[in-house]
Amino acid sequence: MNNQNGFRAFNKKVTPLFFKTTFQDFSVPTELILLASIKGYKIKECPVDLYHRQFRSSKVKLGKLTLNIFSCILIQYIKKSKKIFSK
Repeated sequence: MNNQNGFRAFNKKVTPLFFKTTFQDFSVPTELILLASIKGYKIKECPVDLYHRQFRSSKVKLGKLTLNIFSCILIQYIKKSKKIFSK
């Protein structure tokens, strides 16, 4: 699954999750998918045709993106674990 390609669609019921995101930039899609999954929303993949970039280069810093996505997953895992153990 490539959630970084820029094409996303959301049901309006999911919009409150946008205000619960911690990260910014390119980590937001990953965090939104994790939050939606934790809340029990359905996530559907749809095929998209991608084309090679014709102008300029990407401004994505892969090291920072990787660290942010890993941190996002870890934070959500810890939050979920705390809820399980506090019951």
